[in-house]
Amino acid sequence: MEEVQTLLDQRVADVRLEFGIARAEVAHAAIARAQAEQMSAIVATLREAREFPELYVGPTQLGPSAVEFAERAAIADLAVRLNLAESTVRAQAFEADTLRTLTPTLWNSFRDGQVSAANASTVASLCIGLTDAACQSFEAELLYPAATLAPARFRSMARALRERLVAEPPAERHERAAEGRRVILEPDVDGMAWLHAYLPADAAQRAMLNVTRMAQKLAKAGDETRTIAKLRADVAADLLAG
Repeated sequence: MEEVQTLLDQRVADVRLEFGIARAEVAHAAIARAQAEQMSAIVATLREAREFPELYVGPTQLGPSAVEFAERAAIADLAVRLNLAESTVRAQAFEADTLRTLTPTLWNSFRDGQVSAANASTVASLCIGLTDAACQSFEAELLYPAATLAPARFRSMARALRERLVAEPPAERHERAAEGRRVILEPDVDGMAWLHAYLPADAAQRAMLNVTRMAQKLAKAGDETRTIAKLRADVAADLLAG
């Protein structure tokens, strides 16, 4: 009995240490559960908007574009309520749908707080394009690592596993993925906007290197007060705007 009391005695430093670690573990699991619940709620909200577009458009506007407009409006609502970028809302909806459809067991582990949001996001991004059989193997091999590895190590492992499971040669996969290259404009608040470019990695790296070099050159001016981040943004805007 005395030993049990000692183990629970908050006056003892190592007991306080263990309690602190335990609290952190509980909070970590709660964060994962809350993130999964938020993603589920986003999916449910967008589904309602698509099924009942009249919630966002008037009876006279229920044309072919009504569903798309209603979904965009719901995304904008969610972005404001959750203080997130609209692209983040879309990404979370996509990840939730992907995990629930392709890796349901891992999705359930995520909802139970056993898998972090970062590791769940990695699985969602990497299982796209796998065959059904490969996806099942992918999920089975990653269930335990997803619950135990830090995000950086897990992503490295998951990428290596995906390479082993994909039957399509890398060159063909890259060519197919490059067909989806695009530029997207996403309006934001306070007169700002995001400009996203989905490009082949080598082209994106060259573009970033060029923008950075020009920004660094401008930064050397004696009267320059902008940060490198701001200079990159201004250089990119000037280049793209002609």
